[in-house]
Amino acid sequence: QGGTGQPGDRHAVGARRPAAAQSQRGASALPPEAAAKKPAATRKLSFKLQRELNELPTTIDRLESAIAALQTEISAPDFFAQTHEIVRRRLTALADAEDQLEAAMTRWLELEDRG
Repeated sequence: QGGTGQPGDRHAVGARRPAAAQSQRGASALPPEAAAKKPAATRKLSFKLQRELNELPTTIDRLESAIAALQTEISAPDFFAQTHEIVRRRLTALADAEDQLEAAMTRWLELEDRG
């Protein structure tokens, strides 16, 4: 009752295992070319970088909330009836928050790729 080699056959030779099962197999089960690349790809982040990575989701959530609040404020019908200075400050705050969010997302992806 071996595998037929068909794509849906879970008994097929070389069939893919779920990610959890693959992680439990250990490095010795990896093909030689993958095993050679693995140490460079899984370098452990320094304490400082790991801490930064751990804090980024909170920072991203905070920025997304701030952006949503500013967008709600700006979309109010009477927003542009305010003084030019107030409008300028709020629009600048929105642009700054969007820039910070983009930078945080980019940094998060960089750290995820390193770790």
